[in-house]
Parts: sequence; structure tokens; C-alpha cells
Amino acid sequence: MTRWFWASLAAFLLLGAAAAPGHCERTLSVNVTGVASVMPDLMFVYLRAVSRDLDIAAAQKAHDETLKKMTDALIAAGLQQDEFSAAGFSVNPIATNYGSGRDYRIVGYEVSTVVTVMLPFDAAKPEAARGRAMKIMAAAADAGGEAGVPSRQGGDRFECVRYGVSDSEPYQEQALERGLAEVQPKAEQMAKRLGLTLAGIQNVTYSFQTRYQESNIQISAQVAVGGGDSRSLGPQPIEFRAQVDATYLIE
Repeated sequence: MTRWFWASLAAFLLLGAAAAPGHCERTLSVNVTGVASVMPDLMFVYLRAVSRDLDIAAAQKAHDETLKKMTDALIAAGLQQDEFSAAGFSVNPIATNYGSGRDYRIVGYEVSTVVTVMLPFDAAKPEAARGRAMKIMAAAADAGGEAGVPSRQGGDRFECVRYGVSDSEPYQEQALERGLAEVQPKAEQMAKRLGLTLAGIQNVTYSFQTRYQESNIQISAQVAVGGGDSRSLGPQPIEFRAQVDATYLIE
């Protein structure tokens, strides 16, 4: 960090205190991020029962039939009722020139439900989980369903597999402890460089964030139906981050 930065920051603090009317407490704010990582122990497989038709009632009927067939197929593939759930029901119009404002016409309807399968995952034996996931996706496809849901990143990508952790609380606590341990040393370092003295802590806040690596989230639709590069299914450690913001009083 340049001398100019520290000098400017010190001047900002001092001028801010002098410019404020009445009594004004001078403060120094710091923020740190504590990180804890762990390999996943859960695998989520995303499937969709989806139907499209010119008539909304016909699309709804076909969707319901597909969803029933998918449910039966998943049970036949060895899943228990508590290992999968259906949610995210939606009805969307299919339109021409969507968003262009010109010649906008509804030409059909899409009715869909997302089916999420939750499986235990052993990072030491990834191929076993991969094989089961492929079997589940194949069973859904045979029943008229689709593997994956449209990616939030857009384009033609699909989220078919996501890895997770069954109990995130211990790792959040670990990340928070690491963040809190770094706050005081960082504040003291900044105060020393600025020629200030810490008079005590005024406020501390924190928030959590979970960070997934790309290979923890997506495989392509091609992989989902049995082709492509199977290494896309390989998991990476999941990061739990604790953002800690602390404000100190300074003399």
C-alpha cells in the first residue's frame, strides 16, 4: 500500500471529525473475510417434467402425466420417496419476438415442475455417485422428462448436478472464528500506520456466504444423457465465508 494512500486516509479521518458540527466520534472501520472449506457430502440431481402445447389445458394435462411417469420411474430406479421432491411449478407463455415489442404473439404454453433428487455423496468414491446420477437421469428421460434446469448463467447451459453439505453450521462457525481472529490485528496494523490509537470497539457485524466452484454446480445436457466429458461431475471443496465488519473508536 502506498504512503499516499495512508496519508490520504489519515487526512480524511481527521478532516471528517473537524468538519462535523458538535461532538463527533472518530472511528476506524476494517473488514476481513474468514474462510472454511469442506468437501461435499450431498449430491443434488435436477430433473424437469415439462410439456409444451398450443393449448394451456393440454399442456397442463401432458405435464401431469409426465410428472407421474417420472415419479414412478424414479421409484423403480431404487429411490425412496424421501430422496426426491417436486417443486417450482410454473406456467410460461411461448411467444414470438419476445421483448422486441414488434409482432409479439403467444404461440403456446410451457408447463414445468422441477424434481430435485438428494443423494449421499462420498468424495472418496465419486464414480459410485456418478453412476447413480446417470441412472436417475436416464430413468427420467425414458419417462419423458428432462435432465437439468436452465442455468442461472443463461445461454444453453443446464444445471444438472449440484453438490452440497448436509450440515453447514460448523463450517460457518469456523469461518466466523477465523474472521474474528483477524479483525483486531488488522485494526491495530492500520492504526499504527496512520499514527492513531484504538480506544475500543464500537460495533461488529458479520454475514455468511457460500461459494461453489464451477464443477460443483453444472454439467452439460450432453453429459446428462450419457455423453461428453464425465470429469465435469467432479466436485471441488465448498467454501464457507464469513464477512466481518468492525468499527473502532480512535483517540
